[in-house]
Amino acid sequence: MKTPDNSKPLPSAPKQRKFSRKSTATEAQYEQIDRMFDHEGKLINTLDFRKAGVMHPSGRIKEMNERMGYYIPTVDLRTVTDEQGFAHQRIAFYELIDRPKQSGAV
Repeated sequence: MKTPDNSKPLPSAPKQRKFSRKSTATEAQYEQIDRMFDHEGKLINTLDFRKAGVMHPSGRIKEMNERMGYYIPTVDLRTVTDEQGFAHQRIAFYELIDRPKQSGAV
């Protein structure tokens, strides 16, 4: 009996596909994270990413760091109060330090 091949190819740099802002595709989440860092020096926390449709930001950021050439470290852990007034401890704050180099760029 043949066993199924559950291995998936590792994602590479985000493709230049256009996704709806409401897409939950993994590649769309990578693009959303990248777009959110367009303001240089801006810190973005886990709750902000979740509001933008990225439900597992730490996982997506880990993949972007390890597989795509990004450098997005966790720079702080803080207590954050959400819109409903609930305090959440140890919410990660991330900062974009470096994006992958574009092929063919000088």
